[in-house]
Amino acid sequence: MIRCIAVILLPVLVLVSATECKAECRPTAGVDTDVKIADNVANLLSAHKLSTDDLFRAMHVTSQFETNGCWAGSSNPDAQFLSVGIMQWNLGKRSLQPLLRIYLSHFDNEPYRSTYIDNLMPTFGRQFFAECLNPVVSASCKDLIYSSWRDLPRDANPKLKPDFARELDALFNDRLMRQVQMDLYSKAFTASVDDFQNIYHNPRPAYWQQAWAIDVRTQLGKRVLTDNAIRRITKSVNDDAATAFDSIMLWYKSMCMDNSMHINKQDCAKNQMLWPQEKARLTAAERDRLITLAFTRRIAEGVDVSQKGVGSDEWKLDLFTRKATIAVGKGYVHGSEIIDPSLK
Repeated sequence: MIRCIAVILLPVLVLVSATECKAECRPTAGVDTDVKIADNVANLLSAHKLSTDDLFRAMHVTSQFETNGCWAGSSNPDAQFLSVGIMQWNLGKRSLQPLLRIYLSHFDNEPYRSTYIDNLMPTFGRQFFAECLNPVVSASCKDLIYSSWRDLPRDANPKLKPDFARELDALFNDRLMRQVQMDLYSKAFTASVDDFQNIYHNPRPAYWQQAWAIDVRTQLGKRVLTDNAIRRITKSVNDDAATAFDSIMLWYKSMCMDNSMHINKQDCAKNQMLWPQEKARLTAAERDRLITLAFTRRIAEGVDVSQKGVGSDEWKLDLFTRKATIAVGKGYVHGSEIIDPSLK
């Protein structure tokens, strides 16, 4: 959260010194009463027997991977210059620029907008919004971003310098920006409703299944697995769940030994210890999670998929680890331990 003395009462803004404002993690867990769900989204959820609670719970699962469960958080793990927010909208793939423009569109008065942004980002705000809105990342935007990363080895996950990170956190923790993030996440969620039902043949799949389907759609596009593959994988797991689980673990171990894979080796080692401990749960009471884990393997392998280029490069193990952690309900991703709250 942002701890400030500032009080915002539109259209009046009471300003405070930047030194009086400290950005921290504002958790996505639970329902944020400052964030509203659009009527058309609520109506669509209701029509599919889903609730706004489903939406918030799925969003929290997503944010655990992106921002450790916070509304704000920035990184650059996949060389996209800058990735920010609960879905890690980024400059390189041109998903962050539209979000920033939507945010700015909520201000009718330019002087007020400048004052508002100055309060959140007193040092970097004006330059960031002036230089980094173009779809093609400009040289001046790159200069700002590159100068804001700490000097780290090339193979490390770079982190922002504290001053710039703090101001980005303040921006993405802002009530208005949280609303923009929720609006865009809601759009992804509702666009995935048909995926939920086509994959799971369930009018109301569990929140973690919703989060898994959104994660697949967001990263890889619509309907990655073919219908025949979904039926065949489901039958195979149900016929012999123990063998299916063991096969996935053997495949994961072999992939972790492949030095061409882009993966955190410690994640590999920890998951190979953790996931077998969940075998009894996954092969019996929570068979749906094992079926989803099997889906994840086939997607990462690029087998039984409806589009070319899925799981075909050094990132496929990273793809698998993230989505497998959603399926299992716990795991290690990018050095962080992720645990589904329902399993704690």
